[in-house]
Amino acid sequence: MNYRFCRKAKLASLVLMGICELSWNDPARAISLGSGLDLDVTVTAVSDYRDTGISQTRGDPALQTEAVLQHESGLYLGAFASNVDFGTDTRLETMYFVGATVPFSEQVYFDTYVGRYEYPKEAYADYNEFYAELGVYGFQLGYTYSFDNRGHVPNNSNVFLAYNFVLPYKSNLQVRYGYSNVRADAFWSSDGDVRRSFHDWEVKLSKEIYGVNAFLSYIDTDLSKSECLSATGFDDTCSATLVVGVSKTF
Repeated sequence: MNYRFCRKAKLASLVLMGICELSWNDPARAISLGSGLDLDVTVTAVSDYRDTGISQTRGDPALQTEAVLQHESGLYLGAFASNVDFGTDTRLETMYFVGATVPFSEQVYFDTYVGRYEYPKEAYADYNEFYAELGVYGFQLGYTYSFDNRGHVPNNSNVFLAYNFVLPYKSNLQVRYGYSNVRADAFWSSDGDVRRSFHDWEVKLSKEIYGVNAFLSYIDTDLSKSECLSATGFDDTCSATLVVGVSKTF
């Protein structure tokens, strides 16, 4: 079975956190286009592309690019691309989205978007996504709903709670805990039990060095190897791992 059963709960840390931080913390990093429009282009390299704790590249590195066009009103649209490896013909994931950020203050905001994921040579895996996030004084509560999968996979959802600790020397520590429900009997254990949901967690330390964001993450799920194998086709893509990465926003 392909990982289409539990793919995905968005790249919230890649897209939404970047949007909110740049919107009111560091506007100089955006490219001003005039008429209230700014363009952010971010390039990221990671040792493993993990989403909801599960590898999208079978443990291999990924190179990712994201472009976000933002208006001073809070509206934005963008595109994201990354290499992937699900053991199928597709090697590329693209995502297009449109949304809005509402900053109530420097410490409180609401963000939402709708987007479309597409996978060349694997069109049956294409699907739509709705996302909403509330940020309050370092806490983040996010909800993702994935729907209209061409492969007729049941709609699935993810909810997460995270907290960001601002550290000295332009450093940040984020802890995150998530719950995903794929609404299908996808995770079979070695003793024959089956479930439809799982949990994942991440501890991420990041630091800005000469304009480049470097980060180290510990990521894990509560899926056993047999449960991982039944849902993704591999038994080693859901286990604990350390992910290192760098990103640069232009």
